[in-house]
Formats: sequence, structure tokens, C-alpha cells
Amino acid sequence: MVSIVFINENQVVCSICDFPWRTGYFLGLGHFEDGRSFRRLYPENGTLTILQDVDSCMVLKLMGEIFEGKVEKISGASALISIDEGFPNRASGDQVCIYLTEELQKEIKVGDHVKVRYDGMVLETSPLQLAGQMGVEIQKQASKS
Repeated sequence: MVSIVFINENQVVCSICDFPWRTGYFLGLGHFEDGRSFRRLYPENGTLTILQDVDSCMVLKLMGEIFEGKVEKISGASALISIDEGFPNRASGDQVCIYLTEELQKEIKVGDHVKVRYDGMVLETSPLQLAGQMGVEIQKQASKS
């Protein structure tokens, strides 16, 4: 059973509670970079943004949390990132290991500055790991030397 409550300015504007097969709809929140589906939203990071309104159908996307940092080391399909000052996850550690898609493995290099979007859950290991990585974007390529 799925229970969804929509809130606007601290007021409940709609609520749905039923089985998807009975209502005829399915709410997909998207996928992590490793292909797993988003399964839940947490109050501290569960912001949904309406991306478009097509034929009265809203497309929602989980925005998650963001941090930026510098690529320190690359090892196959992972990279070690030094988290920039000022991001909340830095309270748990100053480095995080991220997953690299095949496309990113071809583009990214040590010294690049990246923006990482994730579900807000940090595994407190050393270095940190992300429970659900949603995307990595190269902000600034390192200069060739």
C-alpha cells in the first residue's frame, strides 16, 4: 500500500492511500546512478520538485542533497573526493568515496571540482560513502600540466 501526503505551505492539500493496482497509477521517484529505485523520502532531504505538467500529469523528482569537492584519487569506478568547507556532510568526515558511471570514468580526472547529488544519507565509514548517489557533475576541469 502507498500513502502519499502533499503539503503546501504547511497545509495538507492532498492525500492518497491505496494499492497502486487499484488506483491505476504508480509514483516513481527516479533512480540512483547504480540503477536502484528511490524508495523513500526523509523529512530532512525529501524535497520533491515538479519538473513539468504534461496533459495534467505532474512529473516529480527527488532533489536530495548536494555537496561539492575536489577529486583527489580515481580508482576504476570510484573516486575519492575532498569535501569543500561549508557542506553539512563534512561534519561526518572531510572525504567521501563516490561511484563513477562509465561516462564519468572517461571524463573525470584528479584535480577536477565536482558537484555531487545524493539522497542525504551518509555512511559514516572512512572515507565516507553515500547510501544513494543521484548524480555527479564536473564543475571545473583541472588544468593540464
